[in-house]
Amino acid sequence: MLPPERRDLLDRSLAELAAGRRLHLDEVRRIRRDGSSVTVSMAVAPIRDATGAIVAVAATERDVTEKQRRIRAERMESLGQLAGGVAHDFNNLLAIIVNYADMMADEVTPAGARDLTRIRDAADRAGTSSSTPATRCRTAAT
Repeated sequence: MLPPERRDLLDRSLAELAAGRRLHLDEVRRIRRDGSSVTVSMAVAPIRDATGAIVAVAATERDVTEKQRRIRAERMESLGQLAGGVAHDFNNLLAIIVNYADMMADEVTPAGARDLTRIRDAADRAGTSSSTPATRCRTAAT
């Protein structure tokens, strides 16, 4: 079955076939009898009689639902690797900030030490929050 929102696709496709042209549709959503959705790749060609008149069409459909899921998972995995690399680089910079704050803590006034503690706490919070997006991407890919 064709979903109601795709009626325009059907009308355009029938016009193309009536004009004698072949169709290839990469991703067409279909609805199975049980109501579940499936994505198919579709090839349709007109069939002509001896006089050249179009008398029928031949169509083949291939279920590409699983292929789409695999591609989506690969994209999410790539995004997770990218986010992980960015988080790693960011955490390296934060480590430098924290280390310098720790080294300076003994050499400043008590007010300065409080400021360095705030810097260290902010860097710790930033380090925790930078790992969250990468973790989400890796989790979504599986």
